[in-house]
Amino acid sequence: MSLVISHLDYCNVVLYAQYDLNKIKRIQNMCAKVILKRKKYDSSRQALFDLHWLPVKARIEFIMMTCLYNCSRGNAPAYQIELLSHHIPTRRLRSSDHSSLSYSVPFNKRRTFGDRGYRTVGPKLWNTLPIAIRESETLDMFKKQLKTYYFRSFFKLF
Repeated sequence: MSLVISHLDYCNVVLYAQYDLNKIKRIQNMCAKVILKRKKYDSSRQALFDLHWLPVKARIEFIMMTCLYNCSRGNAPAYQIELLSHHIPTRRLRSSDHSSLSYSVPFNKRRTFGDRGYRTVGPKLWNTLPIAIRESETLDMFKKQLKTYYFRSFFKLF
């Protein structure tokens, strides 16, 4: 199974494209049913929940947020850190004490192919994370909190 998961995760972060996710999603759902020995028409959502797996979209976001956490701590390669810039507010408010933990999102007048890239999507997703998760002291604690956050948000009904 680890062979399949590694192929599903390969280069997903490079281009966050919606149209390719359906193929990967079908493979993940099929693998979850095979592992649990479920029938073809059983709920794949329930299978993912039982295995405690994140859906494909959440897996991609999880990997991307882990990369951004490493960038914020200076543990990432220099070429990744150079792609991002910290958000510097023009004025200081009491409610914006944690603005140093935010990244600025590049502005583009038109929607382009690059808007789905790591440089644009990463900061957008990072800025929507709760502050408590972004302030995690260790990578392991960050991953644990992030997986719980995504698991709760993607499986609200269960």
